[in-house]
Amino acid sequence: MSATSRDERARDAQGRTAGIASRLGANGIDGIIVQGIYVLLLAGVALARFLLTDESLHIPRPAVGVTVGAEWLLLTLYLAIGWGGDGRTLGKRIMGLRVVSRDRRRLRPLQALGRAVLCVTIGWMLLLWILVSRDNLGAHDLVCRTRVLYDWSADSTS
Repeated sequence: MSATSRDERARDAQGRTAGIASRLGANGIDGIIVQGIYVLLLAGVALARFLLTDESLHIPRPAVGVTVGAEWLLLTLYLAIGWGGDGRTLGKRIMGLRVVSRDRRRLRPLQALGRAVLCVTIGWMLLLWILVSRDNLGAHDLVCRTRVLYDWSADSTS
């Protein structure tokens, strides 16, 4: 596919509600980023223990519950900050997507946080509603009154 053809397709999709494939791609990227952040935090704990105590340098292995809780919190904050800012996480930016309110405005902070809590807590099954929705809306979009648009522009929403 030529660059011109790709650019034309991007212009045609601009502002339309994104489908499941691009949203899954963005979510996968975001998941990898949050996993990386968690590993870096564990490495930071290991380094601090090494420098401040007599312990040898080793990555801690927290209990499963601690790991699940910490990753839930990290992912929730990561998503809420991205969606509450310009509507984009790094994954959404890479995939050319933006989360906006139903009226295509920037999400309010509590709206972004509520959407993040819902998405992280219930997870991927919320996206399945896109397969039956004529408007490509996930169940979380319906509940939180949001939508995910194709948006390759550099500017933010109002």
